[in-house]
Amino acid sequence: MAYEAESLTAILVLEKCQPKVTTKDCEGVKVGTISQPEGPPAYDLENLIVSSRLFIVHDEELPQYPIQSDSRSHGLPAQNELLGEAVRDWNIGSAVISIAFSPGGTQIVSGSSDGTVRLWDATTGTQIGDPLRGHTNWVQSVAFSPDGAWIVSGSSDRSIRSWAVTTGTQFGNPLLGHTDWVQSVAFSSDGTRIASGSMDKTVRIWDATAGEQVNQLYGHTDWVNSVTFSPDGTRIVSGSSDKTVRIWAATSGHQVNQLDGHFKGVTSVAFSPDGEEIVSGSWDGTIRIWDTLIGNKLRVMKSPKEAPVLSVKWTPDGRYIASASDGIIRLWEASNGRCILQQEHPTVKAILLSPDGQHIASGSRNGSIQITPLSRMIPPETQQSGMSRIASTSEEQNRSIGNPKGKGKDIIDAVDVALNVVLSKTAPSPDGSSSWTGDWKTAGAESSLNSWAPN
Repeated sequence: MAYEAESLTAILVLEKCQPKVTTKDCEGVKVGTISQPEGPPAYDLENLIVSSRLFIVHDEELPQYPIQSDSRSHGLPAQNELLGEAVRDWNIGSAVISIAFSPGGTQIVSGSSDGTVRLWDATTGTQIGDPLRGHTNWVQSVAFSPDGAWIVSGSSDRSIRSWAVTTGTQFGNPLLGHTDWVQSVAFSSDGTRIASGSMDKTVRIWDATAGEQVNQLYGHTDWVNSVTFSPDGTRIVSGSSDKTVRIWAATSGHQVNQLDGHFKGVTSVAFSPDGEEIVSGSWDGTIRIWDTLIGNKLRVMKSPKEAPVLSVKWTPDGRYIASASDGIIRLWEASNGRCILQQEHPTVKAILLSPDGQHIASGSRNGSIQITPLSRMIPPETQQSGMSRIASTSEEQNRSIGNPKGKGKDIIDAVDVALNVVLSKTAPSPDGSSSWTGDWKTAGAESSLNSWAPN
């Protein structure tokens, strides 16, 4: 697909600055239509070392960049997000099977293959207190209570345990009743009930205070891999290896609806924040969005190469869906099913959005926990709307790239260069004294952007 230069917008993201460069000189994001007088920013590369990304996008594609901030960044991440915040990653030494944010977003709880539950400071990545021990097998699922005071965990040892966050002590006796691995646990919105799903094909509801089972839901014909309450606490959704998604009345336990469409087991389900839609992920490599009232399938998103989707979650505003598959975290637009951002996390198993919607926490089978600011994610490299990835290595410095002079300009997506990259197509110099024309070019470390001569 080709566009004229007048309809293209350049987005230069500067991610790391040397101390010599003032904050004002590197605001993090510079946006300007390339046919307008301001042209590219005039930074001296001798004083500025950046890991940068340049995006050339058609104006109608700008809504793909969902992260909101102040007007200076034109809807893109603000300076403090780009320059002051990096992907945080630490390893705990055993596979991370489950992960959850505290309601305030300051803490993370993880469940791992060594049978422990661990609490972490979400900002520093440091462990809070000792590991919570009691389970004798993998911790498959963890969740915070709505008030952040309690943690519930479900395990392959068939038990469910509750823990006090402040003391790390177990509350009461384990909840017993499942006859096979507990795959998923969730608190109701008022914190009074716990739902659990198990490989014994049942969903069970427990009184969180009394520690007693209050209902048992039958219907699935294979493992129940994921359960969660609706935001208002009146319904429960479950996903199963029997390929179905089922909706239940939380009080009576009656099945309200059965959603069919996946052709392999369902691994993960979640209600939208308004409770009107459900998202499901499956081993069939698809993510499906359903209407909760009549059970209609609204949209289908496909994972590249049909890689199994292991986890799906909504952003708090309901506009986007995060997914984990084939070692990549992806962000999708819920309204149209378009994948807009992604981040690598090898062997990622579980994901969750922070309460403010600005970070994704992920746990991996390689033992790592990663917190990714959405501002650090990049557009996918797959072909979308005519986008294509081009020069990105230091060997490609000072080489002309792109289309011949005078031709329509293809959208250029995610140009990663070792030091810096600028566009030079019919753009005036910063001081207005000359005009740069010709092919797209990259700038090497020995050059300064404001010393380029006209072609």
